[in-house]
Amino acid sequence: MTDVLRDIRVVEFSDGCSAAFCGRLFARLGADVVMVERPRIGSAVRWEPPFLDDRAGVERGGIFMFTASGKRSLTLDPASPDGAAILERLLERADVLIDDRGVSASDAPHDASREASIDRANPRLTRLAFRHFTAGGPYEKWLATELQLAALGGWMAQLGEPRRTPLVSNSRTMTAFVPGVIGAITALAAVRGARQSGRGRRIDVAAQEALLFTTRFNETFLSYTGVEIKRAGDRYPAWAAYRTFKAADGDVTAAAATDAQIEKLMEVAGVDDPRFKTRPDREARVDEFGVEISRWTTAHSRDEIFKRCQEARVPMGKVNRIDEIAAMEQVKARGFFEAIDHPIAGRRRFPGGPAKFGGQWPQARRAPLLGEHTAEILTGELKYPAAELATLAEMGVI
Repeated sequence: MTDVLRDIRVVEFSDGCSAAFCGRLFARLGADVVMVERPRIGSAVRWEPPFLDDRAGVERGGIFMFTASGKRSLTLDPASPDGAAILERLLERADVLIDDRGVSASDAPHDASREASIDRANPRLTRLAFRHFTAGGPYEKWLATELQLAALGGWMAQLGEPRRTPLVSNSRTMTAFVPGVIGAITALAAVRGARQSGRGRRIDVAAQEALLFTTRFNETFLSYTGVEIKRAGDRYPAWAAYRTFKAADGDVTAAAATDAQIEKLMEVAGVDDPRFKTRPDREARVDEFGVEISRWTTAHSRDEIFKRCQEARVPMGKVNRIDEIAAMEQVKARGFFEAIDHPIAGRRRFPGGPAKFGGQWPQARRAPLLGEHTAEILTGELKYPAAELATLAEMGVI
């Protein structure tokens, strides 16, 4: 059975990609994830580009189609008294609340007694809050864009040429999806603890600290040696074959670190020059060494270089463009990209999962239409009379 989280229920309030991606991880492993969205306009994630046919619309956002896969959509205004009552009943049945809107927080602009009421109704609830900065710190209420978080989280300082300004990183990928993964892991641990102890936990995931946590090597190197690793551009200083090279049709990246690997690379590239016989020789003439290896790489395609180096046990990789990744033999063999049918977007391919259970990955399900499951949840699960739904809709509650 690949729906390993089928006994977990999640309620999600998401206006950002971190919370939305966290919910997607739960949904793709079989959890029942209910997105609580604003009536008529939905989650802000629905309005993230790119859009189908380049036209914005509540059912046309590509990021939403990806992050909402397998979820259910309930439209609700929790600030109204009736909406607050529905929310409390919904949370009574939940294991996890994913929230980046402050809907359930005690400092949110609503009745401060709501939090205590939720605690009484469901003391096992795990509350997972996504923030830009850690609660309790001096930046707690500050806002930040993806670019600011990448800069403050230490990633930008590592990118670019050493004597030039840092490069703009792929900040959306890091600042949105890395915190989402960390949030899912910690929430799962909290659910396990709650089922043993009967008490839930409050968890804050701060995007800046999630990035600091995953910058890894440079920070550890500084801690152990007192030396800061500077930006290295397209190569590590003095490492003759730890760098990128031009190929006939793009770029390749070498990670030959040992003498045996470098000597094999020289053999494959046909470089037999006494100037590069030893490691000190190569490091003293690192630019000249790069020129000699480049004579071979620029004359061959990335595929030829990659396969030849793999055969010689030399670490070398292709620098794939995004449009090439889906065509990779490895990606095809794994069935990584999944085709999902949607009533508005049609049939589209989305990234699947990086891990499989017994060679299988749970069957992908499409993203919900706005409010698609409102009646199902209210009448079927919370036992509201069907006649009340029209009244709640007229009042703007749902």
